[in-house]
Amino acid sequence: MLTPNSAPLPVRSRDYDLEVEVSATVRVTLSATSESEAICALTREGVWAALGEDDITWEVGDVDVD
Repeated sequence: MLTPNSAPLPVRSRDYDLEVEVSATVRVTLSATSESEAICALTREGVWAALGEDDITWEVGDVDVD
């Protein structure tokens, strides 16, 4: 029982490991002389630079409690 001078107990929390599947769709524009050259010129950095938070969706799969 709480008295006027007692503090409530802290809320208990625990760690959860979530498996998250992430999908993203982004359009990257590159200058090239052919489609294959443009594909070869595509870099991870170019994709990350074009990626915005509105381009990402995710779904939680498995959840494990530590």
